[in-house]
Amino acid sequence: MRQYWTVLFYCGFNIAVARSGFTVVDLEGHSHSLSHYSGKWVVVNFWATWCSTCVAEIPDFVAFHRAHYPKDAIVLGMDLDDEASDVEIRAFAKRHRMNYPLVRPTTEVLQVLGPVTGVPTTYLIDPNGYIAGHQVGPVTRSEIEGFIDQYQYISKK
Repeated sequence: MRQYWTVLFYCGFNIAVARSGFTVVDLEGHSHSLSHYSGKWVVVNFWATWCSTCVAEIPDFVAFHRAHYPKDAIVLGMDLDDEASDVEIRAFAKRHRMNYPLVRPTTEVLQVLGPVTGVPTTYLIDPNGYIAGHQVGPVTRSEIEGFIDQYQYISKK
């Protein structure tokens, strides 16, 4: 299993985002706040419709969200496609059966999580509101679940 995660937990650089947090509104008009998901993992995936790697990882995010929401995790898809309208993004999401909330990232999101240097980029925020790690490049459901299992095991020690 390939693991490219930049793991902030292991390095002692856990960054609390719960206090500053962010609130976003998805394409359906529903509000999503990090504080609302306290006690759950939040998987934040920055993607774009024109990114073939992003499109290839969608089925894994769909499967992860289906398996974990609402009990212990949620996926938030942060669409970076400036040229696509909300209508086009909704149609794209329907074609790809995206079952998780899709939002346009705000300046607030980027200030909290940091710059996105490439797509796809995925951040994992732990149930206590800390950035546990992030990865630039594709991820799979099993890699996310493996990271979470390992993080929880190490944080209990």
